[in-house]
Amino acid sequence: MGTGHYIRNTEQSLLRVLIGFNNGRYEANDLSAWIASNPVDVLATNLGLPRDIAAKLPRRTHFMVPGKSTHLEN
Repeated sequence: MGTGHYIRNTEQSLLRVLIGFNNGRYEANDLSAWIASNPVDVLATNLGLPRDIAAKLPRRTHFMVPGKSTHLEN
């Protein structure tokens, strides 16, 4: 509680997620909302990115984000 969380699918198959809350009220503190609500200069400074890379970050909030699998073999 109070820290960032994420879910990552490490397999090639479809990931199904069931999320349960111990409270009747859902609240989100999304990284994507924070990114979307900040100026590019703030993002570049706080994330240590060049300004042109920070400008390419998503400018709208995302609840679930599909991505490539980066499954690492041991």
